[in-house]
Amino acid sequence: MADLYPGAHVAPGAELGSGVTIEPGAVVHDGARIGDESTIGSCAVVRGGVGVGARCLVEDGAVLGKRPRLRAGSSAAGARPGDLIIGDGATVCAGAVLYAGALIAAGAIIGDQAQIRERSQVGERSVIGRGSCVDFD
Repeated sequence: MADLYPGAHVAPGAELGSGVTIEPGAVVHDGARIGDESTIGSCAVVRGGVGVGARCLVEDGAVLGKRPRLRAGSSAAGARPGDLIIGDGATVCAGAVLYAGALIAAGAIIGDQAQIRERSQVGERSVIGRGSCVDFD
């Protein structure tokens, strides 16, 4: 059973594991999957197509599963990016933005206000520092 704080919104089509905590103002969309004993912080957004592993911490104001907005002719253009997958025990710090199609391995830490673009990968137990960007592909 999940612990939903007042003001949290979880869409009916979201999948929540046991012991999940969703804090005030967080929004979890249809098609999102949150693993056992994970916490979604206040005002965080988890879009459809995001898979959050077990025992993950998503801090306040993080955005998971953002779809890219590209200008015509952008070098980032390509196939639809796919799902964002976050491995067990990962931490996504305050204000970080993780795009659809990225892969965050187990135990990784994504720092405050960092950006992880589509089709990129962050290795197991890696640390991406505050305000950093891992670019697409």
